[in-house]
Amino acid sequence: ADTDLLVLLLYMWNDSMGHIIMKCEGTKKHPEVTRNISELAKCLPGLCNYLTFIHAFGGCGTTCATFGVGKMTIMKQVEKKKIVR
Repeated sequence: ADTDLLVLLLYMWNDSMGHIIMKCEGTKKHPEVTRNISELAKCLPGLCNYLTFIHAFGGCGTTCATFGVGKMTIMKQVEKKKIVR
């Protein structure tokens, strides 16, 4: 759920929106996290346009049900093919 929202915020963010802060509640295993969407989007120039594809195609978990590969593998393939500009 938090990942879905993070992906959508990164995909939709543009300079005119200013700073958007996403705060994820902590659990027993993971501490509370605060993310600056504008800073993250600036660190991923071009890739944000493909995040919804990577997230959807990669499956809901860490491994894609279709091909048995993780989201990072898909993201690296997108970058490798020079699709990201």
